[in-house]
Amino acid sequence: MIEIIFDKSKNKSFAYDNNTQIGECDFIELDGCWNIIHTEVDGSYQGQGIARKLVESIIENAKKYNKNISAECSYAKKVIENEKKRLKMLAGELYDANYDKELLSMRTKAKELCLEYNNLNPNDINTKKEVLKKLFQKSFEQCIIEPNFYCDYGFNIEFGKNFYANHNLVILDANKVKFGDNVFIGPNCGFYTSGHPLDYETRNNGLEYAKPIIVGNNVWIGGNVCVMPGVTIGNNVVIGAGSVVTKDIPSNVVAVGNPCKVLKEI
Repeated sequence: MIEIIFDKSKNKSFAYDNNTQIGECDFIELDGCWNIIHTEVDGSYQGQGIARKLVESIIENAKKYNKNISAECSYAKKVIENEKKRLKMLAGELYDANYDKELLSMRTKAKELCLEYNNLNPNDINTKKEVLKKLFQKSFEQCIIEPNFYCDYGFNIEFGKNFYANHNLVILDANKVKFGDNVFIGPNCGFYTSGHPLDYETRNNGLEYAKPIIVGNNVWIGGNVCVMPGVTIGNNVVIGAGSVVTKDIPSNVVAVGNPCKVLKEI
């Protein structure tokens, strides 16, 4: 298991795989600013997002210690710029979804991993897990997703224990999408954090916003359900097939319809 450890005394973040160091990221401090100067990951671990996680570790700790952040290292500069865009998305602000090259590149990478996953032999369990680990940039316990599966970025999705999704799940994760434990999802369901301005001139310029979606524990969602931006679904909930969930659903209920409304308590 890959572990990222930040060491302020050494001005570094380290990456370890089973206690063996596989990467590091260095910074120097000058006038209240942490300047990232070097990032390195062992060759056999390239392409797994480890360098990005090392840089992000320093970024997060810079916030913790109220330090500004900059970079001489070209890769770190790219990560910092992408982090600014990601934070803009997560804040629900308008951002350039259509023409920003870095965001397009991240989405393309996610689509390539989805394509790889969707074309794997159903019996190739280990490879399926590895592809999902690359896509989500983390691993989850008892996470089963039937192909086909599609998402925008992957790294904004979190699953609890014992997650199951039937075929044709779509998660547009420009913002966070978080599922609790024991969530079962029927076929042809969509979770859409992305929205577009009502003003057509702003919309035509490629600007959009994204709001997080949260699904609680012990939730069963029937087939052909769409969950809209900003929705929270509580614990112990059943969402009837074909529902369009536009507003929050409280815990311990059955809800159904378009728009989805509480039918009864359970």
